[in-house]
Amino acid sequence: MEQEKKTRGALYLLSAIGVITMLAIFAILLPGANASARKREEGDTKAVFLIGEDSGPLALSDALHAVSGDALERAVCSAVLLEKYAGTSFAVSDPSVRANAEVVLALSEMLRAYAAANASYTLPIVTAGVESAEAISPLAGGYGVMLSLLVPKGDEMTAVTLENPLAAAFYAWLASNAPHYGFAVDPSGMLRYLGTPHAAYLFQNGMTLSEYLTQIKEKTAENPLAVKYGGATYEVFFVPDKKGGGKEIRLPKSAAYTVSGTNLGGYIVTVKQP
Repeated sequence: MEQEKKTRGALYLLSAIGVITMLAIFAILLPGANASARKREEGDTKAVFLIGEDSGPLALSDALHAVSGDALERAVCSAVLLEKYAGTSFAVSDPSVRANAEVVLALSEMLRAYAAANASYTLPIVTAGVESAEAISPLAGGYGVMLSLLVPKGDEMTAVTLENPLAAAFYAWLASNAPHYGFAVDPSGMLRYLGTPHAAYLFQNGMTLSEYLTQIKEKTAENPLAVKYGGATYEVFFVPDKKGGGKEIRLPKSAAYTVSGTNLGGYIVTVKQP
Protein backbone atom coordinates (compact mmCIF):
# COMPACT_ATOMS: atom_id res chain seq x y z
CA MET A 1 0.00 0.00 0.00
CA GLU A 2 2.81 2.36 0.98
CA GLN A 3 4.57 1.57 -2.29
CA GLU A 4 1.39 2.29 -4.24
CA LYS A 5 1.09 5.72 -2.57
CA LYS A 6 4.69 6.54 -3.47
CA THR A 7 4.15 5.49 -7.05
CA ARG A 8 0.96 7.55 -7.32
CA GLY A 9 2.72 10.58 -5.82
CA ALA A 10 5.55 10.26 -8.28
CA LEU A 11 3.10 10.16 -11.16
CA TYR A 12 1.33 13.28 -9.88
CA LEU A 13 4.68 15.04 -9.60
CA LEU A 14 5.67 14.04 -13.12
CA SER A 15 2.32 15.21 -14.46
CA ALA A 16 2.70 18.55 -12.72
CA ILE A 17 6.22 18.92 -14.07
CA GLY A 18 4.93 18.08 -17.56
CA VAL A 19 2.19 20.70 -17.37
CA ILE A 20 4.62 23.34 -16.09
CA THR A 21 7.08 22.42 -18.83
CA MET A 22 4.41 22.69 -21.55
CA LEU A 23 3.26 26.06 -20.19
CA ALA A 24 6.84 27.29 -20.22
CA ILE A 25 7.29 26.10 -23.80
CA PHE A 26 4.08 27.90 -24.87
CA ALA A 27 5.22 31.02 -23.05
CA ILE A 28 8.45 30.93 -25.06
CA LEU A 29 6.98 29.98 -28.43
CA LEU A 30 3.83 32.08 -28.47
CA PRO A 31 5.56 35.50 -28.54
CA GLY A 32 7.88 34.10 -31.17
CA ALA A 33 4.94 32.98 -33.28
CA ASN A 34 3.36 36.42 -33.01
CA ALA A 35 6.64 38.04 -33.96
CA SER A 36 6.91 35.74 -37.00
CA ALA A 37 3.40 36.70 -38.03
CA ARG A 38 4.30 40.36 -37.76
CA LYS A 39 7.42 39.74 -39.78
CA ARG A 40 5.46 37.93 -42.47
CA GLU A 41 2.93 40.72 -42.57
CA GLU A 42 5.67 43.29 -42.95
CA GLY A 43 7.57 41.07 -45.34
CA ASP A 44 4.58 40.56 -47.65
CA THR A 45 5.35 43.88 -49.34
CA LYS A 46 8.37 45.48 -50.93
CA ALA A 47 9.39 49.08 -51.37
CA VAL A 48 9.34 50.46 -54.91
CA PHE A 49 11.12 53.76 -55.44
CA LEU A 50 9.76 55.97 -58.20
CA ILE A 51 12.26 58.23 -59.96
CA GLY A 52 12.48 59.81 -63.41
CA GLU A 53 8.99 61.29 -63.69
CA ASP A 54 9.82 62.70 -67.12
CA SER A 55 11.05 59.48 -68.71
CA GLY A 56 9.89 55.96 -69.48
CA PRO A 57 7.86 54.20 -72.17
CA LEU A 58 4.68 56.05 -71.16
CA ALA A 59 6.20 59.52 -70.78
CA LEU A 60 4.35 61.95 -73.02
CA SER A 61 6.52 63.65 -75.64
CA ASP A 62 4.86 66.15 -77.96
CA ALA A 63 4.77 69.86 -78.80
CA LEU A 64 3.29 70.66 -75.38
CA HIS A 65 5.35 68.19 -73.36
CA ALA A 66 8.99 68.38 -74.34
CA VAL A 67 11.47 65.75 -73.23
CA SER A 68 13.83 67.36 -70.73
CA GLY A 69 17.57 67.53 -71.27
CA ASP A 70 18.14 65.22 -68.30
CA ALA A 71 15.72 62.65 -69.70
CA LEU A 72 17.43 62.79 -73.09
CA GLU A 73 20.83 62.36 -71.47
CA ARG A 74 19.58 59.31 -69.59
CA ALA A 75 18.06 57.95 -72.80
CA VAL A 76 21.31 58.36 -74.74
CA CYS A 77 23.34 56.73 -71.97
CA SER A 78 21.03 53.69 -71.83
CA ALA A 79 20.46 53.37 -75.60
CA VAL A 80 22.06 50.63 -77.72
CA LEU A 81 23.07 50.65 -81.37
CA LEU A 82 20.45 49.07 -83.61
CA GLU A 83 23.13 48.10 -86.12
CA LYS A 84 24.21 45.30 -83.77
CA TYR A 85 20.77 43.72 -84.14
CA ALA A 86 20.20 44.41 -87.84
CA GLY A 87 20.33 41.58 -90.32
CA THR A 88 18.00 39.86 -92.71
CA SER A 89 14.87 41.23 -91.01
CA PHE A 90 15.76 44.95 -90.95
CA ALA A 91 18.51 47.47 -91.69
CA VAL A 92 19.57 50.84 -90.31
CA SER A 93 20.12 53.99 -92.34
CA ASP A 94 23.10 55.04 -90.23
CA PRO A 95 25.33 53.09 -87.81
CA SER A 96 24.79 55.68 -85.08
CA VAL A 97 21.01 55.12 -84.80
CA ARG A 98 20.14 54.01 -81.27
CA ALA A 99 17.15 53.23 -79.11
CA ASN A 100 16.36 51.93 -75.64
CA ALA A 101 17.50 48.31 -75.24
CA GLU A 102 13.96 47.10 -74.45
CA VAL A 103 12.71 48.78 -77.61
CA VAL A 104 15.45 47.25 -79.76
CA LEU A 105 14.70 43.72 -78.55
CA ALA A 106 10.94 44.12 -79.14
CA LEU A 107 11.55 45.72 -82.57
CA SER A 108 13.90 42.92 -83.61
CA GLU A 109 11.37 40.28 -82.58
CA MET A 110 8.55 42.04 -84.42
CA LEU A 111 10.44 42.56 -87.67
CA ARG A 112 11.67 38.95 -87.65
CA ALA A 113 8.01 37.93 -87.42
CA TYR A 114 7.21 40.21 -90.37
CA ALA A 115 10.03 38.71 -92.44
CA ALA A 116 8.83 35.19 -91.64
CA ALA A 117 5.24 36.03 -92.60
CA ASN A 118 6.00 37.87 -95.85
CA ALA A 119 7.70 36.29 -98.84
CA SER A 120 7.85 39.55 -100.80
CA TYR A 121 11.29 41.14 -100.92
CA THR A 122 10.87 44.25 -98.79
CA LEU A 123 13.15 45.34 -95.99
CA PRO A 124 12.21 47.69 -93.13
CA ILE A 125 14.81 50.37 -92.39
CA VAL A 126 15.19 52.12 -89.05
CA THR A 127 16.01 55.72 -89.95
CA ALA A 128 16.06 57.41 -86.53
CA GLY A 129 16.09 56.66 -82.85
CA VAL A 130 17.19 58.53 -79.78
CA GLU A 131 20.37 59.58 -81.57
CA SER A 132 21.08 59.97 -85.27
CA ALA A 133 24.08 61.02 -87.31
CA GLU A 134 22.82 64.61 -87.37
CA ALA A 135 21.83 65.26 -83.77
CA ILE A 136 20.13 63.92 -80.70
CA SER A 137 16.48 63.45 -81.53
CA PRO A 138 13.77 63.32 -78.83
CA LEU A 139 11.74 60.48 -80.32
CA ALA A 140 10.01 59.71 -77.05
CA GLY A 141 13.16 59.73 -74.96
CA GLY A 142 14.58 56.62 -76.59
CA TYR A 143 11.28 54.73 -76.76
CA GLY A 144 10.50 55.69 -80.35
CA VAL A 145 11.98 54.83 -83.74
CA MET A 146 11.24 55.94 -87.27
CA LEU A 147 10.77 53.32 -89.97
CA SER A 148 10.80 53.39 -93.75
CA LEU A 149 10.66 50.48 -96.16
CA LEU A 150 13.06 49.30 -98.84
CA VAL A 151 11.00 48.07 -101.80
CA PRO A 152 11.77 46.84 -105.34
CA LYS A 153 11.45 49.51 -108.03
CA GLY A 154 12.45 48.34 -111.45
CA ASP A 155 15.85 46.69 -111.22
CA GLU A 156 16.75 48.50 -108.04
CA MET A 157 15.58 48.86 -104.44
CA THR A 158 14.35 52.18 -103.14
CA ALA A 159 13.43 53.43 -99.66
CA VAL A 160 9.90 54.76 -99.19
CA THR A 161 8.06 56.15 -96.17
CA LEU A 162 5.19 54.23 -94.64
CA GLU A 163 2.81 56.82 -96.12
CA ASN A 164 3.82 55.69 -99.63
CA PRO A 165 1.34 53.32 -101.35
CA LEU A 166 4.24 50.91 -101.99
CA ALA A 167 4.45 50.42 -98.22
CA ALA A 168 0.69 49.90 -97.74
CA ALA A 169 0.93 46.16 -97.07
CA PHE A 170 3.74 46.64 -94.55
CA TYR A 171 1.85 49.44 -92.77
CA ALA A 172 -1.31 47.33 -92.62
CA TRP A 173 0.70 44.46 -91.06
CA LEU A 174 2.25 46.85 -88.55
CA ALA A 175 -1.09 48.40 -87.60
CA SER A 176 -2.56 45.05 -86.57
CA ASN A 177 0.57 43.35 -85.21
CA ALA A 178 2.63 46.10 -83.57
CA PRO A 179 0.53 46.17 -80.35
CA HIS A 180 1.43 42.52 -79.69
CA TYR A 181 5.06 43.62 -79.45
CA GLY A 182 4.30 46.70 -77.35
CA PHE A 183 4.26 49.33 -80.13
CA ALA A 184 1.81 51.97 -81.26
CA VAL A 185 2.29 53.10 -84.86
CA ASP A 186 1.20 56.08 -86.94
CA PRO A 187 1.32 56.70 -90.73
CA SER A 188 4.44 58.87 -90.44
CA GLY A 189 6.44 55.76 -89.65
CA MET A 190 6.89 56.56 -85.97
CA LEU A 191 6.78 53.49 -83.74
CA ARG A 192 6.33 54.31 -80.07
CA TYR A 193 7.10 51.59 -77.56
CA LEU A 194 4.60 51.49 -74.67
CA GLY A 195 4.68 47.87 -73.49
CA THR A 196 2.24 45.19 -74.59
CA PRO A 197 -0.73 45.73 -72.23
CA HIS A 198 -0.75 49.48 -72.86
CA ALA A 199 -0.26 49.28 -76.63
CA ALA A 200 -2.99 46.63 -76.87
CA TYR A 201 -5.41 48.77 -74.82
CA LEU A 202 -4.79 51.81 -77.03
CA PHE A 203 -5.31 49.71 -80.15
CA GLN A 204 -8.49 48.06 -78.86
CA ASN A 205 -10.02 51.37 -77.76
CA GLY A 206 -8.77 53.60 -80.59
CA MET A 207 -6.99 55.93 -78.16
CA THR A 208 -3.93 58.13 -78.34
CA LEU A 209 -1.27 58.03 -75.64
CA SER A 210 -2.41 61.45 -74.39
CA GLU A 211 -6.00 60.23 -74.04
CA TYR A 212 -4.84 57.09 -72.28
CA LEU A 213 -2.73 59.02 -69.78
CA THR A 214 -5.67 61.35 -69.05
CA GLN A 215 -7.76 58.28 -68.21
CA ILE A 216 -5.07 56.67 -66.04
CA LYS A 217 -4.51 59.87 -64.03
CA GLU A 218 -7.94 59.24 -62.47
CA LYS A 219 -6.96 55.73 -61.35
CA THR A 220 -5.53 54.83 -57.94
CA ALA A 221 -4.07 51.69 -56.38
CA GLU A 222 -7.45 51.15 -54.71
CA ASN A 223 -9.36 51.72 -57.95
CA PRO A 224 -7.04 50.72 -60.84
CA LEU A 225 -7.80 50.24 -64.51
CA ALA A 226 -7.98 46.53 -65.30
CA VAL A 227 -6.35 45.76 -68.64
CA LYS A 228 -6.71 42.25 -70.05
CA TYR A 229 -4.11 41.03 -72.51
CA GLY A 230 -2.67 37.65 -73.45
CA GLY A 231 -4.75 35.78 -70.89
CA ALA A 232 -3.46 37.97 -68.03
CA THR A 233 -4.95 40.92 -66.15
CA TYR A 234 -2.92 44.04 -65.42
CA GLU A 235 -3.90 46.62 -62.82
CA VAL A 236 -2.82 50.10 -63.94
CA PHE A 237 -2.87 53.19 -61.72
CA PHE A 238 -1.36 56.64 -61.28
CA VAL A 239 0.90 57.86 -58.48
CA PRO A 240 1.44 61.63 -58.22
CA ASP A 241 5.05 62.76 -58.06
CA LYS A 242 6.39 63.95 -54.74
CA LYS A 243 7.59 67.54 -54.73
CA GLY A 244 11.36 67.60 -54.73
CA GLY A 245 11.59 64.32 -56.68
CA GLY A 246 11.24 60.68 -55.80
CA LYS A 247 8.48 58.71 -54.12
CA GLU A 248 8.17 55.33 -52.46
CA ILE A 249 5.21 52.98 -52.70
CA ARG A 250 4.73 49.44 -51.44
CA LEU A 251 3.61 46.52 -53.58
CA PRO A 252 3.07 42.83 -52.79
CA LYS A 253 6.41 41.10 -52.47
CA SER A 254 5.64 38.66 -55.30
CA ALA A 255 4.19 41.32 -57.63
CA ALA A 256 5.45 41.51 -61.22
CA TYR A 257 5.32 45.20 -62.03
CA THR A 258 6.60 48.01 -64.26
CA VAL A 259 6.84 51.73 -63.55
CA SER A 260 7.02 54.58 -66.04
CA GLY A 261 7.13 58.33 -65.69
CA THR A 262 4.44 60.26 -67.55
CA ASN A 263 5.94 63.75 -67.96
CA LEU A 264 2.59 64.86 -66.50
CA GLY A 265 3.46 65.08 -62.81
CA GLY A 266 3.47 61.43 -61.79
CA TYR A 267 4.04 57.76 -62.56
CA ILE A 268 2.07 54.89 -64.01
CA VAL A 269 2.42 51.63 -62.10
CA THR A 270 1.39 48.42 -63.86
CA VAL A 271 0.99 45.26 -61.76
CA LYS A 272 0.42 41.88 -63.42
CA GLN A 273 -2.05 39.83 -61.45
CA PRO A 274 -1.04 36.25 -60.57
